[in-house]
Order: sequence, then structure tokens, then C-alpha cells
Amino acid sequence: MASQLRVDEIQSSITNTVSIGNTVSAPSVVVGNSAIHSNSIVVGNTTIHSTSIGIGTTDTTGRNAGVGTATGTIIYNTTTSAAEVYSGAVWDQLSNKFTATGGTEISDGGYKYHVYTSTGPSSFVVSGGVPGSIEFVLVAGGGAGGSYGWAGGGGGAGGIVHGENYPIGDGTHPVSIGAGAAANNSQVRASSGSDSTFVIAGTTITAKGGGGGGTYYYPGYNASVSAGGPGGSGGGGGGSDNSGDQNNGGPATQPSQNPGVANITNYGNAGGAYSPHTNGHGGGGGGGAGSAGEAARNSTNLPDGNDGARGGNGQPFSNFPAPVLAPAIPAPVRSDWTTAVGPTGLFGGGGSSGYDPAYGPGSTARSPGGGGGGYWNATPDPIANGVANTGGGGGSRGPSPITVPSGAGGSGILIIRYAL
Repeated sequence: MASQLRVDEIQSSITNTVSIGNTVSAPSVVVGNSAIHSNSIVVGNTTIHSTSIGIGTTDTTGRNAGVGTATGTIIYNTTTSAAEVYSGAVWDQLSNKFTATGGTEISDGGYKYHVYTSTGPSSFVVSGGVPGSIEFVLVAGGGAGGSYGWAGGGGGAGGIVHGENYPIGDGTHPVSIGAGAAANNSQVRASSGSDSTFVIAGTTITAKGGGGGGTYYYPGYNASVSAGGPGGSGGGGGGSDNSGDQNNGGPATQPSQNPGVANITNYGNAGGAYSPHTNGHGGGGGGGAGSAGEAARNSTNLPDGNDGARGGNGQPFSNFPAPVLAPAIPAPVRSDWTTAVGPTGLFGGGGSSGYDPAYGPGSTARSPGGGGGGYWNATPDPIANGVANTGGGGGSRGPSPITVPSGAGGSGILIIRYAL
């Protein structure tokens, strides 16, 4: 320890000293792992100088394992080559040293967004020479709802991949946005939505299209029933008066995607099943990114047993709110999109199932996050379509005439965000 003097021994003023309790530095003092000099304070690898502050370095592994998560904590992350601050929920990057182009670009609150809404191929182009990191939400197209005869199951939502502090460098990074599945008016299971992909430094990140809703066909009551289809989120099971595997909702395939890829989270849930009972007509709800589709209701939760089922909820992503991003959405769907996504950033709602109006109003509301509503009508109802650029599943319809289609799935989207 450098020269130390007790305050109770030396009562005079000492130039260029720092006191801690009864200890003063002249010109420095070490307390535990901290060193205090006349012009600086050193705590571990963090320093405070008269003209600068050095916060030390760690990498993403060290940050997650050894750094406290008090709101406002600041580090320099050598993995992302940027300073980061803990917001209370996630580590936000304070700055990036690259520039990028692609999609529709929006700047807001110190962040830049790139929004991709058109289906098919595109690209995200990064330049600047220094690696940085991004946050992104990649959403696949939703599955269509079932129809043809009594109401089928709702379409499953497109799978979602959320990337946080994902490292990215110079180059052209291909993007492909999946389309929603076309409306169904056949006796077979409805179609699945198309996948969305984002290729970063040769790694393909995939969001799987939502599963199609099951169908209940009844020529002369010789019913042909199909289960909900597998997909990012699974389609709802087809309605039937009989028990069997054909009543099951489709499984979610998104949770098993992108194995070994760090800094991402997959979202997808199963479709709802149908619970057989007398005179049952409605199928299960399609799975959503935030929750599973509702099972078709039976006599235990509705006396007549003939209710439709809600699609699963969408998943919220608070850093991607509709009020900020709405200008990037094409005008014909902007209003519905803004309502569906909302200020909490909901994407991937499952399609709902319609039911017999003899036992209720005949329509089931849209699910949060862009899922289509179920309906029971002789003419198409726009409420049944999944909202474009949310990955919402299509709602089911029924019954006559059997040529009236179900709801189509909503197309996917990619949104990229990074600090300026």
C-alpha cells in the first residue's frame, strides 16, 4: 500500500488526496481490489480518470455468466464490438459502426429499422468494415383455415424467430419473405404457409410456414375429416362427430428449427384439437406464436357443445411497435396491421374456427396478433383472412355452399433493428 495517514493523526489538509472513511490517499490508496490514485480510481478492469472512463471488456458469454443485471449496467462486448447497456429486460447496443440498406428504412428514437414486407427474395446489405449486431423478428406466412362442409380448424400462424444482439458484418445477406396460404374450399386439409428465411454470414435462419386447418366434409353425412397440419404453429383439428386421430391439432415445428444457432429464440405452438360430442360442427383453433390454439368447446364449457374455438395469441415483441413501423406497411393493409400488431408488437396470431349459428352468433373473433376470425356464412367474410405481414393464420368457415372459401393466411415479415 502507498503511504497512508490516519485522519485522527493528521488533521491538516493534504493536497491531491482522497479520503475513504478514516483512510486517506497521499498520493494513492488500495482498498480491497480498488486502487485510488490522485487522478484516477481503478476497480478491477474499470477505471475513472479525470478525462475519461474505462469500463473494461467482456464477451457475450462472460456478460451472460458474470455481469450483474441491474438496470443501467454498461459493458463493452468484444463479441459484438460495441458498448451495451442493460435495459431491465435485454442488453441494448449503444452504437454500431456500420451502415446498411434494404427494405423500407425508418429511424426513430436513436434506432434504425429495416422492414421487409414483399414476399419473395430481397437482401440486407451491410458495409463499413467493422462488425456490429442487430435485433430482428423473422415471421413466416400463416396457414389457411379449413372449410368445405361443417367448419374446419383454424390455420396455424407462421413460425417466428427473434434474434437479439446477433452479430453481423459486411456483405449482402439474403432475405426471403413467405406468403400466406391461399384460402381453402376443398375437402382436404388446407394448405400451409410458406417459410421465411434470413441468411447471415452463410447461416440460414428459418421461420416455418403455419400449418393448414383441418377439414370436415359431409356428403350424405359420410364424413371425411382431416387433422390440423404441422407448421411453424400447427393448424386446428377438423370438426367431427367421431373420435380419432383426424380430430387432432397439428404440431408446432418452429421450436425445433435453427439448431445450434446462438442469440435466437423460436416461437410456435400446436393447434387445438376437436372434442367429439353430439352434433358437433366447429374445429379447433390454429396455434399462435404466443399460445396454443383453443380446443373446440364441448358440453363441459358450453351447454350445447357447438362453439367455435379461438386461435392462439400472437407473441409480443416490445421493440417492434406498430406506431413506429406502420409507415413501412403498404397502405391497403396498414390500418388492419396497425390494429393487429399494436403498441406491444404482436405477431403470429392463430386462425379461429367458426361454428353453427343455430347455437350462437356464428362467428369467432380474430385472435391477437393478426389471426383470422372464424365465420359461418354463404358469402366470403374478410374477417377470416389472416392479416398481411403478421403471419396470422386464416380462420375457418362453414357450411353451405361448400364452394365458399375459408380465410387465407397472412404473409410474413422481417424487421431489423439496431442502434445508430
